[in-house]
Amino acid sequence: MPCGEGRAWATAAGVPQRARPWRVQPGAGLCTAAVVLPDGTVLLSGGCSRSDLGRGTSAAWLCKDGWVTSLPAHMTCMRWGHTATQLNDGRVLITGLGRANDSDAQTAELYDPAKQTFTATGPMTQCRGWHTASLLHDGRVLITGGLDNHSKPMATAEFFNPKTGQFSAALHTMQHPRARHTATPVAGGCVLIVSDTSAELFTDADDSFVSTAAPSTRRLRHAAVALADGRVLVAGGYDTGWVAFQA
Repeated sequence: MPCGEGRAWATAAGVPQRARPWRVQPGAGLCTAAVVLPDGTVLLSGGCSRSDLGRGTSAAWLCKDGWVTSLPAHMTCMRWGHTATQLNDGRVLITGLGRANDSDAQTAELYDPAKQTFTATGPMTQCRGWHTASLLHDGRVLITGGLDNHSKPMATAEFFNPKTGQFSAALHTMQHPRARHTATPVAGGCVLIVSDTSAELFTDADDSFVSTAAPSTRRLRHAAVALADGRVLVAGGYDTGWVAFQA
């Protein structure tokens, strides 16, 4: 279905079952970024502990077949509330920091799974924390919203170009300032962006943002994942219930 047509929300049936958590090490576990690598391994990066909220760690781990292994290399700085996005070439783009008034919140780096190394790239055009980073069809990464260096949600966006290793500001802004939101790639070169009681669609045809049907439940710090049938499952967050977005 072309982007922008026939969008609707529907309540999803059933409740999630509890999963047994993997343990990493002291100093992490909250606000950690996770991304699945091409071989099925999960890269976990950064995070903070309950006893040290907001400090973060530069450590990273690889998780596979129920085992967790610490990487010998660390990220270029301590991170939590950041993003980790797999690129088409297998590398992982890591951006930002939950404490957006920190100068490291403008930094970015690349993880190379073949070498198991982290290398600085960027920086972003501005500091961001609790933002999103979504891989587009053309290989760019769309960075949206987040908290600025005054801890205020932003409507701005920018792009990362893997070919140049540089970020550039988007010409258009989102319909609403957002932080702790989700941005999920869907069919037609679009990205579904959801937070609070509103949603919008980014389309890579003209790099624009347009409002779309609002979710049935208010949500922040929720999760969203694209399903095989084209819908996007949005779950959890500050309010209870499960909804599915018909993409």
